[in-house]
Amino acid sequence: MRKPQLAFLVSILALFLTTNAQGALKLKKVILYPSSATLVWEGIAAPRPEGFLILGYLPSSAVKDSVKVQLGKPLELLELRIQEVKEDPQLERMEKEIRNLRVQLEILETQKRFIQGVLSTQKESKGQGWWERIPLKETLARLQTLSNKMRALISRIEELQKTIEEKEEALAKWKRAHSWKIEARTRGKGQATVQLTYRVNQAGWRPLYAARLVNDKVSLKFMARVHQDTEINWQGVKVVLSTARPRGRIEPPQPKPLYLRPVEPLKTRFKLMPLAGKAPPKDERAALEEKTTYSLMEGIALYEPPGPFYLDSGKEGVLSIEGWTLLPKIKRFCYAAADPAVYIVANIKSFPRILPPGKMQLYQGSSLVGETYLTFRAPLKLSFGRDQTLKVKREQTKRFLDKKFGGKVEITVAYQTTITNVAPRTREIEVVERIPVSQDERIEVKFKGAEPPAEPNKKKGFLKWTVTVLPHGKSKLSYTFTVKYPEKLHLNYPF
Repeated sequence: MRKPQLAFLVSILALFLTTNAQGALKLKKVILYPSSATLVWEGIAAPRPEGFLILGYLPSSAVKDSVKVQLGKPLELLELRIQEVKEDPQLERMEKEIRNLRVQLEILETQKRFIQGVLSTQKESKGQGWWERIPLKETLARLQTLSNKMRALISRIEELQKTIEEKEEALAKWKRAHSWKIEARTRGKGQATVQLTYRVNQAGWRPLYAARLVNDKVSLKFMARVHQDTEINWQGVKVVLSTARPRGRIEPPQPKPLYLRPVEPLKTRFKLMPLAGKAPPKDERAALEEKTTYSLMEGIALYEPPGPFYLDSGKEGVLSIEGWTLLPKIKRFCYAAADPAVYIVANIKSFPRILPPGKMQLYQGSSLVGETYLTFRAPLKLSFGRDQTLKVKREQTKRFLDKKFGGKVEITVAYQTTITNVAPRTREIEVVERIPVSQDERIEVKFKGAEPPAEPNKKKGFLKWTVTVLPHGKSKLSYTFTVKYPEKLHLNYPF
């Protein structure tokens, strides 16, 4: 074999070993925290003859102090080196390729300027030049050829500029994903299992809930919105969600007692819904129906799904963790004086388990009615907005002003509220009305009665009814009160 060919093969082999330093290690597991993540790489590798084992690269998002390496037999770890990547065969190849493209671009730009000069000279020289010494037909043909070359050059220049931009973007991405090179000095020979773990900051998850009210039942879905910008694509990895918040330590730890207590793991259902990245292969979708483990240890909740997760760097995805169907106490409430509508409130006394606080979206059927933030402190009240199947009409049926003997004025006011049920189910509604409350001894308020009968609250003046409205039926409420005060007293009465 010739020496040039041998040198070429050696360089290709060196490039392969360097660029595929983590080729033997694959990303197997991701432990996601609210604002960071731990990546777990596993595989089989063998050291070089000089005793060095190339483990791979760390992205710019990695925390160098968090790197841990575990080697199986027959290898023993003696030293771990983390060096900044400045000289690397793949880095040199990518930079050289960009330089060559830029040289080609400069040559094309020079040719373009030459042709532009010839064409502009033909327009500005007013008949003086080489084209005056040749026939007109040949002159036109040459000019047409130059114009065609100019169009071809412009097209090639645009394509080359686009290629250079793509190469530069790929180079910048490679530098971010290969900021530090990891090498290990080992003792022993042969292949061994390797586990490499480190923490990254540009990743995390937050709880997301959806509560949907259908036929007086609430379906509660617990999800997680996952984001990652680690410059590493997560393809088919195992995900563990944790509520812990690991931080770097700057002070020595203080000794604390270690208390042990048994913890019973709870089984739960876990389904995967990636919104970004590649979809799982068909033969792996069956694993998504398996059970996962939920555990609570010293206030830290862990959710461990069995199925693989797919999420590219720079993307967001949603995990559907678990769902329940709850039977809360449904209360329909109407305060017609403030809003002529019936609102639905679900009272939940307890949850299947302790859930982390997070944003919740509220649905009534297929319609999104609003959002809230929940801390999941029982009992919990969830408002699902207006009940569109109940129509409310409030009207003033009487307003009579009468002047009494002794300079007194008396106003008699009556209201009627009508609730119409257009649903095929019986509805029970709590209706609240009000009468004025006097805060001056010269103003006298008297309650004249209500239908159905109700007694007002003496301090706040509220009247409450619990009304049952039959399917496609109506219910009417009415009440009357009077207000008496001196004629010389200016009273602002909003009734």
